[in-house]
Amino acid sequence: MPKMGMVDRAEVDADIATHAALDTGVHGAGSDTLATDADIATHAALATGVHGVGAGTIVGTGLTQTLTSKTLTSPTIQGTVAAGTGLTLPAHISGDVTIGANQLIYTDIRLKQITAALLGIRNLADNAYLGLILDTVSCQSVFSLAAAGAFTTGNDDNDYIVFKSRDSGVGLVEVARLVGAADPYWSFDASQGTRFTNAGKICFFTGSPVSQQLKASHNNWAALSDVVSALVNLGLLDQA
Repeated sequence: MPKMGMVDRAEVDADIATHAALDTGVHGAGSDTLATDADIATHAALATGVHGVGAGTIVGTGLTQTLTSKTLTSPTIQGTVAAGTGLTLPAHISGDVTIGANQLIYTDIRLKQITAALLGIRNLADNAYLGLILDTVSCQSVFSLAAAGAFTTGNDDNDYIVFKSRDSGVGLVEVARLVGAADPYWSFDASQGTRFTNAGKICFFTGSPVSQQLKASHNNWAALSDVVSALVNLGLLDQA
């Protein structure tokens, strides 16, 4: 039995041992549980189920992660929109893409609205119009040139442009053709028998284009047969 004013060492040691074993109700923790070094290390290693994220995963600034159901308000997204590098966007398969007054810029071309009814293909400097290659062009109303222009075929012999129109009960048929050749020509009708060439030669219905029929080449039109000969050369009369 300890004397008055004295503390029994054994009792103190027992109290300390009891206190050391406690993990609640001490050091101001109240009913909460004190964390040990091991608890803190375990918590630090956790990537899910902590800090209010529930079953989700904490987002790390240096981690490669997939985020879902996130709303970004006025974000600044850095990188290049290109497959495999920088920023990669998914395919847009539903809804409109609205760009307003902005323009689509390619390596050397810009696509821009010219007026409320016209779309333009321009160079990057935006001081000249550029070309467009298509397979089929369908105009709903008017095809026009803003200034002097040209319709051209391909740059090889026998390249051509065909002009068609409707033949009632048949459909679209060839009416005229612009053809590249040693002497380029317009041809009319499906058989291309009527031709007007770049050199000023003409033929009708069949045969080869000929130059203007001169009276000096036809006996000065002295006889009807001279005129017939010229008309035959032009294809306006047959040989019989």
